[in-house]
Amino acid sequence: MYSFLKKHNFVLTSIATVITLIIIITTIYLFLNEERIVNVETTNFIKEWEVFNEKYDSNHNILKNLTIDNRINIKYMDPGEATDFIYNDTGLLFVGTPDDQESRIAIEVLIETCLANGVKDIYYIDISRYQTDWVLSDGVLKDYVYDEHYDD
Repeated sequence: MYSFLKKHNFVLTSIATVITLIIIITTIYLFLNEERIVNVETTNFIKEWEVFNEKYDSNHNILKNLTIDNRINIKYMDPGEATDFIYNDTGLLFVGTPDDQESRIAIEVLIETCLANGVKDIYYIDISRYQTDWVLSDGVLKDYVYDEHYDD
C-alpha cells in the first residue's frame, strides 16, 4: 500500500486539488450570484399570476403582461393569519388578485421596490378566494361569502 501511495502521490494530490478548487469556485459563484432555492409558494404565485398574461379582466380590458422575479419570497396567508400578523409581526402584506389590473400593476412595483431595498419576503392574501356575492334581500344589501373558512 505504501508503495502505491508513493508511486501515485502526485496524481492523488492533483485530483484532491482539482476537487477542492471546484468546490471553492462553485461556492464563490453561488455566493456572488445569491442563488437560492425558490420555495413552492413563490412558484405557485408566479404560475397563478403569469397565467393571466394577455387575458381579459371582468371589464373586458386586456390584463398587464407580467414576468415575476423569483428572487422574491412569497408567503401565502389567509385573513385569520393576517390579523395576527398585523398585531404581532412586521413585514409587507399584499392583498390582491391575479385577475385584477390594479393588483397586477401594484405587485410589479412592490416586487421591484422590495428587490431594490433588500426586502426578501412578501406576505400575500389572494382576495379572490374570499370574495363575496352581494345580494339585495328585503331591501338591504347583504353579502354572502363564497369561502366557508372566511370567518376562521
